[in-house]
Amino acid sequence: MQQMQVHMKISALEQLNDVTDRLQQQLSQMQITKEKQMDLRLCLMEAVQNSLLYGIPEDGKPGEVEISWCCDRQGFVFSVEDNGPGIPEEMRSRSWDVLSLEEHGRGILLMQTILDELTFNEKGNRLTGRMVW
Repeated sequence: MQQMQVHMKISALEQLNDVTDRLQQQLSQMQITKEKQMDLRLCLMEAVQNSLLYGIPEDGKPGEVEISWCCDRQGFVFSVEDNGPGIPEEMRSRSWDVLSLEEHGRGILLMQTILDELTFNEKGNRLTGRMVW
């Protein structure tokens, strides 16, 4: 299996399908199972959508989301970063019990369930997810 690397920037929800379609096409070419393809597509969609909706800079200018991923024999790693204020620490460590009645916040829990590792930078405006084969 050869290594695949991607780096792109988007600024609108309308571009999200282009990102996930590219991901799925590349994962298919690398013969990643359909189940893992769907799991990674869901995780990437959640991360990018949240960044586009909530990662708006404090100056009110349009936000931009930077997306990168790498896939090789060991697994898949992706990173999503926006130029907004970041996800508060308490949102990053919630449990299903707390979120079951809330309208927002389930995306992080879904990613934590699917991925082998999900980390945030100190500010909370960049997340990195890892799935090991």
